[in-house]
Amino acid sequence: MEYFSIYPGQRIDAKGERACSEGCVKVIAKDIISDWVYENKYKEYFNLDKLDDQLNDLLENTI
Repeated sequence: MEYFSIYPGQRIDAKGERACSEGCVKVIAKDIISDWVYENKYKEYFNLDKLDDQLNDLLENTI
């Protein structure tokens, strides 16, 4: 079985995750980003309403 590895990077303090499909990658990445934004009280700096579209664009160029 093939897995996708998700590493948030240096700015987001979260551990790496593994996903079994591109759909799971999107769900996990969205959770990681949303949790980070809310935990650090950065909501006013990010438009999370467009997070799905931004993740789709990123993943099209990455996967």
